Amino acid sequence: ANNRTGGVGDETVIISSEVYGKVTQEKFIPIITERDEEGKEYVPAYIKARIYIDFSNSDIFEEEYEKLVRNIYNKPLYRKPKLGKQPEWLDEEKSDLFPLTDLIRQIKGATSDKKKHSCANRFIDAYIEALKSYYKSIKNAGEEVYNQFLETKSIRDIFLDFLPALDEAEISISEVVCPALEKMYNELTSAYGFESGSCQASDWDYEVYHIFIWELFIAIIAYLRHVGEYEEINAMITYTYFLRNSCLDRNVTEKNYCVFRHYSSLIEENYKPQTQYARKYTLLGDTICSQREKLPIYSSEALAEADLFLYQIRNAFQLIQSEKVWSAPYWFPNLYVYAKKNPVEWTKIKSRKYCKKMFDLFDVQSIEELKKFHPSLDVNEAEDAIYNRDFTDVTDILKELINDEKKKRQKS
Repeated sequence: ANNRTGGVGDETVIISSEVYGKVTQEKFIPIITERDEEGKEYVPAYIKARIYIDFSNSDIFEEEYEKLVRNIYNKPLYRKPKLGKQPEWLDEEKSDLFPLTDLIRQIKGATSDKKKHSCANRFIDAYIEALKSYYKSIKNAGEEVYNQFLETKSIRDIFLDFLPALDEAEISISEVVCPALEKMYNELTSAYGFESGSCQASDWDYEVYHIFIWELFIAIIAYLRHVGEYEEINAMITYTYFLRNSCLDRNVTEKNYCVFRHYSSLIEENYKPQTQYARKYTLLGDTICSQREKLPIYSSEALAEADLFLYQIRNAFQLIQSEKVWSAPYWFPNLYVYAKKNPVEWTKIKSRKYCKKMFDLFDVQSIEELKKFHPSLDVNEAEDAIYNRDFTDVTDILKELINDEKKKRQKS
């Protein structure tokens, strides 16, 4: 065959042209039955690069025979899986999001705590830089801001993939995310985060970032509720955030989590009345719940419940920190109208077993300690603006829980 002589040589001429000329040829199947003294297979030179069926070893004869039969009948043992749904970020034109997904992969694969934390910190820095590509000076007011916000879903989803990566790496979500939100807010809602020497800017130029951070905070709480990390929720909502007051303010002041809640008058008052969504309670609320789900965790219901939960828990917490921190602002649950039921916590809290689980949420060790959360505050005036009032007031639940405990002790 190698010398192209005799009948075998003629066959080689015919076969080799087929083998060389067609990358995916399936007409000829090489089979070897012998090997030389060094264990090398006997095959003609022109077929060496091809995969063959090995009948030279009786120990694997059955396996190789099955390969041959499957090859003939086109029934491979391993089939290439169907291509899954394309990640949305592949179509992202504003920024290269692959470095972010790669850092998430590195967090999952890191073998040391130092490496995990290093990757997490690098992710936050890279994430903020990627978000900056969404900046543009506002010209067409509400419509432009709304369209900007719609474009952020892909990069928002990457942050939501970051959360379980932290969980898997056994890194405290609140320890990473709270400072990250603080840095995100201070850099993305400030003119100085884009140009250190800025002297003229409008808060509306950074409106999309206020909306984005508000939605992101709700989604983070939705995740923590999903995995039952109530101690982490406590850390998120009791954390003192040092934030800038406006886009041209270089100083920071103490704030509580409610500062992340944002009402966009540009969209709700300027743009919504001109759209087909004019009769909606809230255009952004409807958009978040109907167009920005990330299943299975971040469903419309889960996001709406998380928003309502943040409103309820604000009323339930005693002002452990300074009054200056907790006096304002207020958390109004825009997404509430899209919630089908009250957060499960307030339904199950009467169960002693589940109530103990709620101790992490309030950072207490017993029902007795819950007494310090007995509300002494008046109902905030902003409640009058709620869409309707058929929801559970957590302060009432806590009152009832404490009173039930008192009655049990009196009987005993």
